[in-house]
Amino acid sequence: MDTTAINPYLSRALDRVIRPLARLLLANGIPLQTAVEMLKQALVDSAEEDFSLDRKAQTDSRISLLTGVHRKDVKRLRLREAARKEAPQAISMGARLVSLWLSQAPFIDANEAPVALPRLRSQGGDQSFEALAEQISKDIRPRAVLDELVRVGAVSFDLDDRVTLNTEAFIPSASAEERLYYLGRTLGDHMEAASRNVTGTPRPFLDRIVHYDSIPMTAIEDLRGAAEKAGMQALKNINRKAMEAGQATPDEAPQRITFGVYFFTEPASPDGDKTS
Repeated sequence: MDTTAINPYLSRALDRVIRPLARLLLANGIPLQTAVEMLKQALVDSAEEDFSLDRKAQTDSRISLLTGVHRKDVKRLRLREAARKEAPQAISMGARLVSLWLSQAPFIDANEAPVALPRLRSQGGDQSFEALAEQISKDIRPRAVLDELVRVGAVSFDLDDRVTLNTEAFIPSASAEERLYYLGRTLGDHMEAASRNVTGTPRPFLDRIVHYDSIPMTAIEDLRGAAEKAGMQALKNINRKAMEAGQATPDEAPQRITFGVYFFTEPASPDGDKTS
């Protein structure tokens, strides 16, 4: 397809999306051929899942027509096992544990802040790390969970040897596997929300930002701090509501949600967007 035929506003938007993706690819040594193969897979997957016809099986020929991917490649890519989307176990357990620690008694204080926890039930009873970990899983020893959270920097020990939460969000710092999982989860879901808002959805997803392009450097740290404080409060509020909602019943179709906030700054372009 001739790129000049693309809506110029869409082209401009895609340029802004693709550029940081290109940086990520180059930083990780992923060449054009590999990137093209990944794009082909994504096009085939989307054509099969999102553009099927009612009561008609999706064919290789139709997918090839929709995507421009050669029919032989379509057949090969449709047979490829889909990449697993589940979080690594350490992330899944750690994130659920931190969510509980941030939202439920007796693991929060009167100000709804996470409290330092004795490591063992014999030391703190129901208000202990062992009790907290057992609410998430009884199949994995609390000590193993604790060691993993210490490894990624999510928890540490205070002077009284109590376990303290270092961050109010589970952001792993040690494992590339964990960081890359969250890269895919956060950017993927944000792109899903934003792109569906553009292509049309019965109820638009929340997707709002505040952006300015002439902020003095001296104000950046204050703005960063304010954004982190407001963002963490919003995350904690939604986390608490989600925990209160409980689990879907067996006869319900379970839904998943993602809610996030972010802050970014860099030198402004002389011909960039103007103050909003």
